[in-house]
Amino acid sequence: MRGNMSGREIKDYWMRLDEISRTKIPDPDFRRHFTKKDPGFAAHSYTERISPVVRAMQKMPRPVNVLELGCGLGLDACLFASYAEKVVAVDISPERMEIFGKLASELGVKARIDIELRDVFSFLENSKDRCRDYFDIIWIKEAISHIHPLESLFRLLPSFLKSSGRLFISESNVLNPLLRKMVYAERLQRYREKDLNPDDYKENGIYLNPRKYMDPVEKREVVQANERMLTASDLGKLTAPFGLNRCGVYYSGFVPERLSALLFMDGLLKNIPLLKSYAVRYTAAFKR
Repeated sequence: MRGNMSGREIKDYWMRLDEISRTKIPDPDFRRHFTKKDPGFAAHSYTERISPVVRAMQKMPRPVNVLELGCGLGLDACLFASYAEKVVAVDISPERMEIFGKLASELGVKARIDIELRDVFSFLENSKDRCRDYFDIIWIKEAISHIHPLESLFRLLPSFLKSSGRLFISESNVLNPLLRKMVYAERLQRYREKDLNPDDYKENGIYLNPRKYMDPVEKREVVQANERMLTASDLGKLTAPFGLNRCGVYYSGFVPERLSALLFMDGLLKNIPLLKSYAVRYTAAFKR
């Protein structure tokens, strides 16, 4: 898939991941992404969320270099590697990165991916000279709510982007009241399961994750936020002081899975101004 990717090809990629999770890499952490009753609905949701990044990438002159922070199992990084010349993917979880390596090999894209098993800040601090003005795309999905402190992240990121590059951040949209309630419950669960007081883990208005992580390279403890709730507008205010200006917001996810027969309405609803800001997810774009 070295040429331009269509929405149909992205959906096909997701369905191939589904098959691999059943037949080649039957790991529970991998498989949980594909247990929805309607695989077509999941493929549509994935395509809608990642398409703004793919479209931007395909408009950029080659070679295209991509950085993903908080890559998890590498589902997105492997997709990017089917088009880009180089993908650098960073995550702190050894278990997930092991699955990522297997997946990249299975998809035949491992040669174009640098897998960095380390904390985000550890990678950025140690790469800021050799990776200056190097990346066309920086992609952060469902990780901004955990990276702490965010101000330190946004201070570092601009120097990694080419002048024409784009930072994309995708998160659950907490403007949606039902989703906000779910995220809040997930945050509280991390404290309740250990019988902890949430206020004991509050720092400057930010709730911190009671679980401690260890950077496998620098052997130091890493503190993460616990489901920090940020809207696209919040992100714009946080990034602007560091020269990262928001240049677009893409909302997706309007039809719930139980109404997947009405999926054709998804494209219509996201174009209604009064409704689109209450979608399940958003992807915000930023430029230098």
